[in-house]
Amino acid sequence: MKVNFRNVIRKMPWHANMTEMNHLGRALLAKPAELEGTFRKIFAAYDYSNAPMFHMLSSEGREMKINGTEWTWKLSGSHERPLVSLGNINTGEKFGIRNTSFKIKLDENWRLPGDVLTPGDAGKKFSVRVVNNPIEQGNGWVYTVVMADGDPDNHLPAKYLAAGTEWTKMFSSYGEGATDSGSTTYALPFELRSRLGRFRKQYKVTGDAAQEVLAVPVPDKDGNLHKMWIKYAEAVYWKQWYQELEAALWYNRDNGYRVKDSTGRPVMQGPGLQQLLEDGNQETYNVLSGKLIQEFLTDIFFGRVRPDSGYRRMVAYTGEQGMLDFHNAVQRDLSKSGFIQVVDNKFVKDASSPYNSNALQYGYQFTKYIMANGVELEMRHCPIYDMAQYNRDIDPLTGRPKESKRITFMDLNTADGTSNLQLVKRENAFKHVYVAGTQTPYGVANNALGSHSGDFYEVHIQDDCGVHLHDASGTGELIYK
Repeated sequence: MKVNFRNVIRKMPWHANMTEMNHLGRALLAKPAELEGTFRKIFAAYDYSNAPMFHMLSSEGREMKINGTEWTWKLSGSHERPLVSLGNINTGEKFGIRNTSFKIKLDENWRLPGDVLTPGDAGKKFSVRVVNNPIEQGNGWVYTVVMADGDPDNHLPAKYLAAGTEWTKMFSSYGEGATDSGSTTYALPFELRSRLGRFRKQYKVTGDAAQEVLAVPVPDKDGNLHKMWIKYAEAVYWKQWYQELEAALWYNRDNGYRVKDSTGRPVMQGPGLQQLLEDGNQETYNVLSGKLIQEFLTDIFFGRVRPDSGYRRMVAYTGEQGMLDFHNAVQRDLSKSGFIQVVDNKFVKDASSPYNSNALQYGYQFTKYIMANGVELEMRHCPIYDMAQYNRDIDPLTGRPKESKRITFMDLNTADGTSNLQLVKRENAFKHVYVAGTQTPYGVANNALGSHSGDFYEVHIQDDCGVHLHDASGTGELIYK
């Protein structure tokens, strides 16, 4: 298997003058925790196209350490919600006419005398004022009210007392010397729970296969690079290890500890991003358009994040086909409006060519969309959406995975500046061990203690990690059908 490390890791033959401490095996035994964090960043970055989400979370400090295998967090909803009518309990008609009182039965006892309630947009002219404390009756609470405007000819139409009508508090009003005060409501936070997954991987390297090595520049805590020697087989292994973690980060499914492994103990498997995003905003689509994107993102932000807040910024992860569809969608919209035009040869530049001394190049690609009301969208490639080994449902029109058109929108930061998305790792959970025979990770075993008699060594690795999505309301997905 050929591995492209973008010319940063240099393949070279084995030679006899390497010091043992320069070998990855010896270094990992000496500083396992320090090098594990470094290797997460190196191998996700060197082959960046395979694990961009894992690399982003590791390198940008979006990481949370926990001591156990599960974690919880709390979210609070809106502090205001309408009360719901449980049906008309009055007799007669023209309720409230000539400033008479009448009753409404609502589902909660949250309102107090002086609160002014309205049954919706069309019903604002039919607002009522609460005149006494609610009295419990059956499955709800009965409020005595009068028409708030005092107009003797005004009365409440019966349809606003029907079951299911929502009554919203607008404000509280009082007169001189009042002793009552308006109600205050609080939303109790609700608790969420998630769990880590446990991942393991092994490989074996024979004495003959251990002859080719790579030169890997490893940064220390101060950012200085130090050349480290690593077996070519180990480089392939590390690359696959982080690609598998990337796959788990996206596609893992929470098993609730219901699955047992060969030891009879529960398999540790927590939710991946796509399962967490199922609690967010999801829609299917056939044809991508700029209008569809704008309306979808507006739905996510509307009534939740103010247009002038500066927090209406989204990143969208998608496959290569999704990147092309996004470019074409924006291009179509701009072309129809006649807004886009070549200004100062912005899209035409000089190029070198053996065919013409005055060669030119032309082209551009839309990767960011700045919309009305403060909404900004940045596109990022998610290569795992393109991988046929994970996504076997093929689009007959393109011959490529349908998943390549999936667009995952995420607000990466919360309003208080903390990260909405984090990599979660268990403290001291990373385990890395060599099992040596006549061959060791840092050379032939001469006069050394071996664990088996074979001419190979084994490498086993284990780690506990997962992904934390704090608030799914700031996410969404457009799924191609």
